[in-house]
Amino acid sequence: MKQPRVQFTVRRLMIAVAILGFVLAVIIMVKRSREFRELALENADAEQLSQSYADEARGEDGDPQRVARGEQMAAYHRALKAKYERAALYPWLPVEPDPPDPEPPK
Repeated sequence: MKQPRVQFTVRRLMIAVAILGFVLAVIIMVKRSREFRELALENADAEQLSQSYADEARGEDGDPQRVARGEQMAAYHRALKAKYERAALYPWLPVEPDPPDPEPPK
């Protein structure tokens, strides 16, 4: 029995390259999405810690600077968490750099 001979035409090579490119793009998007989900979870934890810091300051001596700083940092991490949750859903979109940490209230 004669074996069919596979010919590598330009068309077949272009199709192979297109399929390979699509597969690689999917792999990269899945990886980016996972990394963004991890960053969102880290910021969720930081938000909870900042909020508990503010709650502790309310209960002890009522230090308004500690309360304000805790709430400020909780809001900062809440915004980062929302940013990274959105980036995890749409990993093909560009993500702007994180803003610097906010200055402590005076």
